[in-house]
Amino acid sequence: MPVHATTISRWFARDGRRGLAIGLAFSGTGIGVMVLAPVIERAITVYGWRFGYLLLAALLAGISLPLTWWLLQDRPEAVGLRPDGFAVQSGRAHRPALPAGSSRAFSWGWRQAASTLPFWLVLLAGALSLFTLRMVTVHQVAYFVDRGIARRVAATLFGSTGLITATSFVLFGRLSDHIGRARAFHLGAAFQVGALVFLLNIRAQTPVAMLFGFVLLWGLGEGSRSGLLTAIASDLFPGPALGAIVGSLGAMFGVGAALGSWLGGVVYDLNGSYTPAFILALAATLVASACIEGAVRTAHPPSSPVGRRATCSS
Repeated sequence: MPVHATTISRWFARDGRRGLAIGLAFSGTGIGVMVLAPVIERAITVYGWRFGYLLLAALLAGISLPLTWWLLQDRPEAVGLRPDGFAVQSGRAHRPALPAGSSRAFSWGWRQAASTLPFWLVLLAGALSLFTLRMVTVHQVAYFVDRGIARRVAATLFGSTGLITATSFVLFGRLSDHIGRARAFHLGAAFQVGALVFLLNIRAQTPVAMLFGFVLLWGLGEGSRSGLLTAIASDLFPGPALGAIVGSLGAMFGVGAALGSWLGGVVYDLNGSYTPAFILALAATLVASACIEGAVRTAHPPSSPVGRRATCSS
């Protein structure tokens, strides 16, 4: 994902359709789960694990590798083009929300970015966002069953989020191009909070139709996390070290995901209930939103002349 995001950010400027482009690319995660999971599951059932892994390898070698080898260009300048949105129309009404002092004329090195508060706020927001996502996604089926929902229904609910999440990546990416990344992120957080409140109030008597209300809210919220966070980092810290900066954010995604998955199980083992874990997940969502607001409000271009050089430290 960091490689995807870095390449896309070079092809789509902050004032172009960067949010939409990243959203489209990241929607592949939801589509992949929806399409490939049943295929691989069937292959494993019929032919075993080894065949399943070989099938995945064949898909990567036969589809992903050729597409990357023949079509991928690191920068638009390599083929005589400029990034989408490079020339901004003077009458454009909406731009991604950044402080007035920010400018894409400045180039950030990794060390420069890491010396600023916004960098760490964005990374903390990334860790907290994936903490919430993985805590819920890993444990939600067990939670539904624990609440008296039939396992088959619980599995169906889990599988239904893939298409909504894929659509949400695109929706929030495009929305962020018009109303700003931070506002779109806050809206996604609101959907996620609504889903968690819904989740905490599920009972065995809850109609199945209402359970799909949770699926809708959760899918919308999930699609507003990693894609928007990556776009925010790309907006705030343009420059030759963008790959390292986005990679740092990706590392925090992993830390948050691992911690959320593990802690959800520990909380259940200690309390016999997932309720405290999901309350913690809700709190993490609110703190992540506050971090993004703080990052956008305190962001500024590099203060030293080094920030203007094309050979910034990375």
